[in-house]
Amino acid sequence: MNYQCIQCGEEFRSYNPNPKYCSVFCKAEHTSAGVDIGLLRTMYIAGKTQTEIAAFFGVSQKAIFTAMKRHGVKARKAAKRDQWGDKNSSWKGDDAGYQAMHRRLYSQFGKPRICGVCGTTDAKCYDYANLTGQYEDPDDYLPMCRSCHWKFDRTIENFKGGKNARANATS
Repeated sequence: MNYQCIQCGEEFRSYNPNPKYCSVFCKAEHTSAGVDIGLLRTMYIAGKTQTEIAAFFGVSQKAIFTAMKRHGVKARKAAKRDQWGDKNSSWKGDDAGYQAMHRRLYSQFGKPRICGVCGTTDAKCYDYANLTGQYEDPDDYLPMCRSCHWKFDRTIENFKGGKNARANATS
C-alpha cells in the first residue's frame, strides 16, 4: 500500500501499518521543525543549555541535540554554572534567614581569625556580630571573639543572672 510522507509529501511504500515518514531524515526534519538553527547556535554559544533552548522552542532536549548534531554544532561538556548570589534559583535576597546571612559572610569574607573589638588572635571561637540590625548588609557585621560578642549582645548577663535575666523573668 502507498502512503504519503507528512514531511516532504512524497509517496512511499511501507510494511508499517501506520507510517508517517518516508525516511528517518524526514522524521528528523519534522521533529526539529520550528527550530531556527542560527538562533539555536547563537543561544548555545551565549551559554544556554540544551534544555533551556528546548523550552524556548517548545521541543524536547533530544530534538535540540539532534538538530545540533545534524548541523555541526558541537556539544560542550556539561558543567555546573555560576550559582553565586542572585544567579542561584534558590536566592531569597534580603528575605534570607539567619543561617543564610551568616553563610554569605563566611563565603564573602572567610572564617574570622581576629577579633575586631579587642584584637585577640588566640580565642577558640570567632563569630560575625551584626552591629545595627541590618542583617542583609554584609558590611554591617564585625568579626568578634565569643567573649566580645557576648558582651556586645549582653548575652553574658542572661547566663550570669544579671539585670537583663531578671527583667526578662518578671515580664
